[in-house]
Amino acid sequence: MEFQVLLDDLKKEQPGDLFNYAFCHICIRDGKIIGSLMDLVEIAITEFGIEDAEIANTMQFGKEAIVKTSEAIKLNGRPAVFLELFETSTNGREDEVYGKLVIELFDNICPKACENFMKLCTGEAGNAGEVTLNYKNCPLHRLVHDGWVQSGDIVDGSGENSRSVFGDLFEDESFSVEFGESRGGIVGYSNPGPHSNGSQFFITLGPCEWMNCTKVGFGRLVQGYDILRKLNDAPSKNQRPSPNIYIGSCGLMK
Repeated sequence: MEFQVLLDDLKKEQPGDLFNYAFCHICIRDGKIIGSLMDLVEIAITEFGIEDAEIANTMQFGKEAIVKTSEAIKLNGRPAVFLELFETSTNGREDEVYGKLVIELFDNICPKACENFMKLCTGEAGNAGEVTLNYKNCPLHRLVHDGWVQSGDIVDGSGENSRSVFGDLFEDESFSVEFGESRGGIVGYSNPGPHSNGSQFFITLGPCEWMNCTKVGFGRLVQGYDILRKLNDAPSKNQRPSPNIYIGSCGLMK
């Protein structure tokens, strides 16, 4: 979860090929960087004769990463939620799972913002009139490549509406969280101006420093960076993902 900090330190120690390193893991042998997981697999195959190294290592690595991430989230005491994305089928078949995002919430910095987001993920706030206060089935209505992906219009999915679980829009709590992270993954509220936060949120796809001190950041992605890169490369029409991508399920990580 603190991989970016480690990577920055390694870049200072061993510059060169690491400058544009894009993977979410790195392999080091005898103090020297050998590359990504697949470079490790290549060594296992060529030097040690492990023919099924690619299948065995990638599967095990994926399982281990999920377990360790869950353990780390529990240790720091912050809540975490998940958003499972689906893609609308274009051939009449059942919609397909697009991927899962796990978000750690900074409830020590923005407790009200986190409470709102968490309750919209769990659906525990119920309804407000005809509006269901839940992100389930909510589409990703805006995609700005290398910028951010946006969702949270729980009224009609158009991107024109925003509702909070508090009965109205609520104030900006803190601008402590910055949006300059080079890999993206910072979660904040999308709003038309000061003190107008509701249900609409965004996840950055790259550095967005211009958002600093104007948008309330309240969380970060801790699992699903591969899905984030997939979203960034997804086709779009008028800044809307095409075909439709939506939140098929969501809730609190146990």
